[in-house]
Amino acid sequence: MNFATMKLMAKVAMSVTSGSGNLAQTGSRAPPPHISDIEDWDAFATANYLTEKGFASYSDHFKKMGYNGSVLLSIDAEDVDDMPEKNKLFKKGFLYLITKLKNSQR
Repeated sequence: MNFATMKLMAKVAMSVTSGSGNLAQTGSRAPPPHISDIEDWDAFATANYLTEKGFASYSDHFKKMGYNGSVLLSIDAEDVDDMPEKNKLFKKGFLYLITKLKNSQR
């Protein structure tokens, strides 16, 4: 899945949640939600989690693009390779975090 696909998924997710009073609409910042609710995270909760885990350089992009928890869980190694970050160890760490999140959902 590439960033263009992720952007489309985020738009669909945002349109589904419009009118629900979620964090993306209110602009408030809540603490990162419980790990078991990843698929329910909106873009702000996802960005907060990434910042908390040391990936603040990605959090602004996630907020800007509206990437939610479902999009985060859909990221694979190819997507991470396509990300603009040049530091390979940083990318590996990000992929490791996503892998741990996916495994926690099983």
